[in-house]
Amino acid sequence: MASTVSKSLWWVAFLAGLVNAGLGIADLHVGLTVFGLIVASTAGLVLLKIRAEALGRLDGLDGLESVRRPRAMAGSISMSR
Repeated sequence: MASTVSKSLWWVAFLAGLVNAGLGIADLHVGLTVFGLIVASTAGLVLLKIRAEALGRLDGLDGLESVRRPRAMAGSISMSR
């Protein structure tokens, strides 16, 4: 579970990205707008992950590799199982 400090930093990054994007739109600077949107979306995704972990809704992808078996392509040598 994430600490309060890390959550706060991600919230600050999210809000700073939104403000940065707003300023970029107001000044008609595409680079500033894109940078702000990238920062805000990345911070938003991390915040969603933290929330999912806190609620126990994140299963993780570690078990996915053991379930998925590689398949041989058509015309190639088949793999032993």
